[in-house]
Amino acid sequence: MVTPRSCLVAASVVLGLASTMRAADSVCGTADHSCLETGGPGCNDESCCELVASLLPSCVDVAWDEGCVDLAFLLCGGCPAPSCEGALLENEPFGEETNGGCAATTYASDCCQAHADGGCDDAACEALVCDAEPTCCNVEWDIACVFAAWQQCQGLCSPIPGPSLDVACGDVVCGTIWADGPFLDGDSFALQVSDSLTAITVVVTSEIALDLVLLQGTICGPPTQEAIVTSDGCTHTLTACLPTGNYRIQIAPTSPILSRPEYAYRIAFTCEVSGCAPNGCGDPTSGSCFDAGAGRHCNDLACCDLVCALDATCCEFQWDVRCAALAWCFCAADAAPPNDACADAVPIGEGTFPVTTCGATSDGGTIASCSQYSNVEIKGDVWFRYTPSGSGMATIASCGANFADVVAVYDECACPTGAPIACAYRPCPREDLLCLDVVEGACYLIQVGGLDEDEGGSTVLTVTLGRRCDTSPACPNPEHDCNTPGSVGCSDAACCEAVCALSTTCCDQSWDCGCVELARVVCGGARCADVTAPRGAITEPEPCGARTNDSCNAESATPISCGQVIAGTAWCDGVDQDIDHYSFTLDETSTVRFRVEAEFPGTIAIRPATCVNQFVAYEVLGGCAERTATACLEPGTYLAVLWHSTIVNPCGGAVGNDYVATLTCEPGCGTPPSNDACALPERVGDGLVKFSTEFASTDGPLISPECAPFILDRHLFNDVWFEYVATRDGTLHASIAASTIEARLLAYELAPCDDLPLHLVACTQATCNAETEFTLAIACGSRYLLRIGGSSFYSRGTGEIELTSSGRACGPIGDLNADGAVEQGDLAILLESWGTSGAADLDGNGLVDGQDLAILLGAWTGG
Repeated sequence: MVTPRSCLVAASVVLGLASTMRAADSVCGTADHSCLETGGPGCNDESCCELVASLLPSCVDVAWDEGCVDLAFLLCGGCPAPSCEGALLENEPFGEETNGGCAATTYASDCCQAHADGGCDDAACEALVCDAEPTCCNVEWDIACVFAAWQQCQGLCSPIPGPSLDVACGDVVCGTIWADGPFLDGDSFALQVSDSLTAITVVVTSEIALDLVLLQGTICGPPTQEAIVTSDGCTHTLTACLPTGNYRIQIAPTSPILSRPEYAYRIAFTCEVSGCAPNGCGDPTSGSCFDAGAGRHCNDLACCDLVCALDATCCEFQWDVRCAALAWCFCAADAAPPNDACADAVPIGEGTFPVTTCGATSDGGTIASCSQYSNVEIKGDVWFRYTPSGSGMATIASCGANFADVVAVYDECACPTGAPIACAYRPCPREDLLCLDVVEGACYLIQVGGLDEDEGGSTVLTVTLGRRCDTSPACPNPEHDCNTPGSVGCSDAACCEAVCALSTTCCDQSWDCGCVELARVVCGGARCADVTAPRGAITEPEPCGARTNDSCNAESATPISCGQVIAGTAWCDGVDQDIDHYSFTLDETSTVRFRVEAEFPGTIAIRPATCVNQFVAYEVLGGCAERTATACLEPGTYLAVLWHSTIVNPCGGAVGNDYVATLTCEPGCGTPPSNDACALPERVGDGLVKFSTEFASTDGPLISPECAPFILDRHLFNDVWFEYVATRDGTLHASIAASTIEARLLAYELAPCDDLPLHLVACTQATCNAETEFTLAIACGSRYLLRIGGSSFYSRGTGEIELTSSGRACGPIGDLNADGAVEQGDLAILLESWGTSGAADLDGNGLVDGQDLAILLGAWTGG
């Protein structure tokens, strides 16, 4: 069984209407036409006629018009019984639920099901519901009370999955589907796909309108992309191209109101290994995994699957330079990059280019001065040969690196023998940093590498010509204040000079987020509160100023166990930087969380216990907030790592050096949240809304430039979705009230999720100030998709969103004629709009249909 929230009250309203309205005229059952044909009042099927008339009396008073026919088809069925010759039989009696699968109506609380006594077994939910409707406690916990529990008791009424009927490719099954008041019969079929990239076709013929959904996995995960069918025709077809794995196919009646006890259906499953559409993972017509292209996916199946597991946008939106860089790093790690040697430098001009240093050897050298650091030795480097298309100022940057990258530029294209003309360590926190005069037609050598030959990674190199480079004195710079990133320096001279004394790049290259963080602490007196380790914590065996556990191998890391708390210190003095490594071993697949509270800004990560920099979790520390890096890990040895941001913070300095870290492990890995997919948002209202992105995937579009001026900020990863319906004319204030990750919150106008691009109407900005709120103008009945996710594809966590609306209160949802009530006039408007779009499209799916009818009936106030 399945009990949709909107269906519960819909059923109770219909039953109430049927019992209070006058009996249908004798035209029901005696008319000269069927209920699926237009004509005079009434139709020849008495039970169907009376059911339709209970909703639309004009069908028996005036004429049986197209609106009456549509309702009859939806509620009574209009298709012939399907042929079941040679088919397997479902063998599920009417009223029983033996193969409900993800639609099984089994709940942990009886608040979610109607019962004769007042109250329910969850005290908090009971208080919420009975405060609004005392009869739920004083008289009976009826269908209306259940509906209120679904709405107000977040997460309580999630169904517990039941069994599915096992089927195989080629099987045909015949069964029945039914609805009994508030309950719907949901039938589930488990199908295993043995071959990769198999085209699955599911065809259902039935007497009644059905919803047909394909779900991933043996558990109740999100639907696969473009694999949801809702049809009021006699045949329903679903197709999808699927990799090897287990899937569930779910069917249920579209309407909760049926005139007969049950309806027959036939469902057929066919598979075609070679039938997948082109441009999927592994398809030969897709481009090379190592080249950026306009389409999605690439031609190497294993590499494509691996990269898309790291960054889902590569398969959902575009295989861009970031995807190509990941492919070079993770799919060709056994071979050196083609531009590993200086003599093999790749020729480039202006533009954006993928970079991998995975497997690269070292043929650079030691640079006496690089940013605020000295004696920087570039290891594991690759080379590019840049020829400018014109003369002027050029910016050169390596952005989005997943390793500690260094970029150097030389004014000759022969392998260098002297010092570079420009150099930057970790050069792109927010914007291009290397800025130099270039001459058209000249040749410049660009070196990209890291601090360790074994610590390679991927990044994106961007070269721009003609961008202005600020050469004015850094302090003061009136262009921006000290709390805003921008060009070198900031508007407060004293603060600017104090920050630049600690980090020279703030006055040499740009006032980046590290400079903003320093200004907040040094100039604003906003030192983070001293962290205090709880009793039983172990002390890091390294005093502040030392680097005993600084290496990337497990042998020199500090060993810890799941459940331990560590009290440690971290520092950087402008030359050296402390990077703390903790090793731990898992005997079974586990969900691991590395939670850190620190007195300084920095970064935390989880990675394999090797010196290849393949992070499995990564999170930014900032603003004194506690952050958590989360990953699902197979058995093996791993490193939990913590380091400072690129600022100067010696031991005992103004910023603070202490931190407390906790490592926790839970057996197994969780399931995707129910609102992981854009197409399945969780409906929410005002108040605190909990979210979890720990096992979420990414299915949202890139963020548009008005909310992400820097290209690095245009990805949002591991997102979850909510639907908000305005109940006021005024404003909605949305904020991230708490989060274990660096998260962003976006709002879109409600639209079908495959109707890209979604219209972005509000967002929290990805700035150093960690903006976590926005205010949006709303109108009664307007609907929005809210999306929250992390800033990197390693970022997964939990938190709360606070939603607060203000302004004039609206009438109920479904008040289409704006008379303050939801009644017959609104129902007539909806039925007149049946099959079209407009104001009566209450669920915003682009079509006025049975789901909108259920919403309207769920908000029925009488009349």
